Amino acid sequence: MSAAAERIRRALGLRDKLAMSTWLKEQGLDLAGSQALLRAEAIVDVLGREQALAVRSLVTLELQRRGELGRAREQLAAAGEVAWSEAGLSREALLQWYEREVRWLGADLPAALRALGLGTLDQLLTAIARVKATMPTAS
Repeated sequence: MSAAAERIRRALGLRDKLAMSTWLKEQGLDLAGSQALLRAEAIVDVLGREQALAVRSLVTLELQRRGELGRAREQLAAAGEVAWSEAGLSREALLQWYEREVRWLGADLPAALRALGLGTLDQLLTAIARVKATMPTAS
């Protein structure tokens, strides 16, 4: 399954390729429609990675527009200063969790760090630990 299909499958909470295929059929998507959806997802992913800082500022504005910015700040504050080592996972496992549950960082980790406005792997891991601390625990 392509990376785009995998991201869509996870976002929809579908357990496997068969469930994804069933969902696509239920949406009335034929092969051409499914391919268009995957292309769109791939474009969104590339834009998200290449324009991470701009997207992050837009997310803040959208949260503010929805009146949810205060709640998001409260959740981060409640998580406190979380060191990545307090997440109970190794560096590799924490990165894998983030890429599985949130978004793929790509093959070029230094480029991902720059795109996120971070300078070191420890800064990234600390940011990931904060995100993980604010998410509901299902696994």
